[in-house]
Amino acid sequence: NHPLVAGLARVIAKHPQADIANAFNHKQVACKTWALDKLFESCGGRFGRIWVLGGWYGILPAMLFNDARFDIATVDSIDIDPEVAPVARTLNRQ
Repeated sequence: NHPLVAGLARVIAKHPQADIANAFNHKQVACKTWALDKLFESCGGRFGRIWVLGGWYGILPAMLFNDARFDIATVDSIDIDPEVAPVARTLNRQ
């Protein structure tokens, strides 16, 4: 059971109103994959803390935590919309 898939299943069950399909569409995922690649290329993979601004449902933190290239202690995801925070917490539950 892949942690990202398990997190996605939790989100669908707990937050059926969340626009999670849009958050995981191929363009969103491609952009985040590009960001992960560039972060690794420019800064390596070890971080104590990363801040994600405009984090929405927490997809980028989930991808960071599930990418074996990265060793990250904490990711803080900040978004202007307070309604997305519960979805992000559900997705990224440890």
